[in-house]
Amino acid sequence: MKRRATRMNTDVTADKPDTDAQPGKGARLQSSVQFPYGDLESAVEVATAMFHHGYNECAPDQLAAAMNLQSSGGNFRQRVSAARIFGLVDTSPGRIALTDLAYRVLDQNQKKKALVDAFLSVELYRKLYDDFRSKPLPPRPAALERTFEQYGVSPKQTDKARQAFDRSAKQAGFFNHGNDRLVIPGGLETQVPSEPAGGNKGGSSAAGGAGGGNVPPDLDPLISALLQKMPTGGNWPLSERVKWLRALAMNLSFVYEAGDQETGEIRVSVEPDSPSKQ
Repeated sequence: MKRRATRMNTDVTADKPDTDAQPGKGARLQSSVQFPYGDLESAVEVATAMFHHGYNECAPDQLAAAMNLQSSGGNFRQRVSAARIFGLVDTSPGRIALTDLAYRVLDQNQKKKALVDAFLSVELYRKLYDDFRSKPLPPRPAALERTFEQYGVSPKQTDKARQAFDRSAKQAGFFNHGNDRLVIPGGLETQVPSEPAGGNKGGSSAAGGAGGGNVPPDLDPLISALLQKMPTGGNWPLSERVKWLRALAMNLSFVYEAGDQETGEIRVSVEPDSPSKQ
């Protein structure tokens, strides 16, 4: 089975590519620039829930259950929409999938740079960064909201756009030196790619994350991220091992093709010890 293509254009939330409709509201003047109502942290929570439940790809109701939310609720749809706009998930009718950028955010060795890339993946935020790099931002709230409106945000949504922007910029580290300007966090490359980042195709860092072991740098990011999640020792409950093994089995099916004559799937379960072993 071939690995799925990333960056689909359709969305489970039915948002248009150039706008972000607020759940539960009627018709309104639509924005012509893309931005989320949720902040970066809420988008990362979507990716974290998928990863911790062993999902590289899942149905909306599965993700909603993992997040203890209703799949038909506005809160869930808004969070998934934010995760899509920040580049952490791809969506298609009935399916939600993690991107390579999401795995970088979940890798503690790559998280700092990945959060910057996710922030700059948002069209509105990227425009503001490009126009005000090394300059003070327009004063809040009125001037900054007028700038958003000039970029294409609906006049009725500039306040919500500004609030989500402020929270997300702080979460990505752009306000480490004050919230009057956007500055890439120290220790990262100052050369920002001309296009928003969509993920890391070259694999994860060789240094382990939660596992702390050495992972080959050319290993597929899906497998690398799981290996770095593996504990180096100590207590690891069977239930958590099963989740990890199921996630590994799922990711293997995306990364590698089975033999020509092979069919079926890998299943992982826990069987109680026989009486003779107790």
